[in-house]
Amino acid sequence: GSMRQAGILAAAGVYALTESVAAMRLANLIIGLLAIIVFAQCWRIVQPDAGSERVLQYALLPILLPYSMLVYTDTLSLLLIMGGFLLCLRHYYLWGIVVLTASLG
Repeated sequence: GSMRQAGILAAAGVYALTESVAAMRLANLIIGLLAIIVFAQCWRIVQPDAGSERVLQYALLPILLPYSMLVYTDTLSLLLIMGGFLLCLRHYYLWGIVVLTASLG
């Protein structure tokens, strides 16, 4: 599961020409911000008439927020799961399945 995602984060660190923990934390923070954006897109499709309070609740989720600045693979996995869900909501089922399968890696 998380070994492949750890490899993706490590590749992001190598791509940034550094292997520092700070660079990895920055990459994880960026992935976390992308996850918030994807969640907001999913929320707009599932509840188009609802406000954005749920997006704010997700962004400030006390269980997830501390991990967004650490080097963990949970944030990447969550982004891939929500990205696959968003693709399925937009009727791109094949791409959704591909992304959801990648989240298992």
